[in-house]
Amino acid sequence: MTVHRSTVKIKAKVRSIQTPVKNELIELFVFGMTMGTEDRRPVLILKDVTGNVILPVWVNPVDISFAMNEVAHQAYAAHSVAFQIMKTFQLRLERCVFDGIKGHHQYVRLEFLGNEKLTQLEARADDAMSLCLASGARFFAPADFVARSRELDAELLGIAAGMQSRPEIGFRNHKYVM
Repeated sequence: MTVHRSTVKIKAKVRSIQTPVKNELIELFVFGMTMGTEDRRPVLILKDVTGNVILPVWVNPVDISFAMNEVAHQAYAAHSVAFQIMKTFQLRLERCVFDGIKGHHQYVRLEFLGNEKLTQLEARADDAMSLCLASGARFFAPADFVARSRELDAELLGIAAGMQSRPEIGFRNHKYVM
């Protein structure tokens, strides 16, 4: 009696879930804006194309009102001097890359095209968001930055909750505090 062994090859499709590599840049898009703690400081919400990666960016309320305004000329007017300088030096703000957190502040690297004398500039994210939005810059962040920013967001919300429950800790004896 002879037993024939046949080899059967099974082709299986392995579906991998792609998780961003630690330093891989993820492109983010403006999703919307929400009010932060006590309705005092807005938070710009950026998401990746899938909607799974979410980056909260605390922003300056005055600056963001210009950038998020539906009337384009008002957003442009708020940055008219910056745009004149950029035009004079043939600069175009191409990308805004989130790349650092210091204390309770996010930092970005603004990347310019058009002039080799200025290719990058570091700035606080809350100071740069309005200009980035008004100029149509693309937003990017590494995966580890997104994770750290979400931790920062939770920490800031915790601090604000503590301030609401004990408002006396926010007051100091200072000659200018009324």
